[in-house]
Amino acid sequence: MRVSRILTFNGREYVVNTPPFVEQTYALGLLLHGGGGDGETFRAGMNIGSTVGEDTILVFPTATINQDGFPAWNSGGPFNPLADDITYLNSLLDAMIDTGRVDVDRMYLFGHSNGAMMCYRIICENTTYTFQGSDVGKFVTTSTQWLVTC
Repeated sequence: MRVSRILTFNGREYVVNTPPFVEQTYALGLLLHGGGGDGETFRAGMNIGSTVGEDTILVFPTATINQDGFPAWNSGGPFNPLADDITYLNSLLDAMIDTGRVDVDRMYLFGHSNGAMMCYRIICENTTYTFQGSDVGKFVTTSTQWLVTC
């Protein structure tokens, strides 16, 4: 049975959803909520823990509060331009990998809305980690002005 825990890293909450640990390494999924959301609500609403395999650790970080008073990722647009989310997410991944439980060749990325835009930015700008698969779902816009170009 999978277990979810709310933890804090560098002053921000994140949820980690894990299978029962045995002596092995696990795939890691980094899942980013949309603007106005948080990691725990995203985890609970997706119910992905019941469908993912027992060989995957899921991490649901929470964005910082932006100038309008709600959580948002610095995805390259006006949503949260002062947050250093690339550094934060790389540091969170470093901490997860340092446990010795993560297979760095099996890391995946998923985002919803503002989280999808952040995934796109990570894919374009992150030189620390490579993700084996990405799903930037549920992002709809009529303008590309807020997208980071690779």
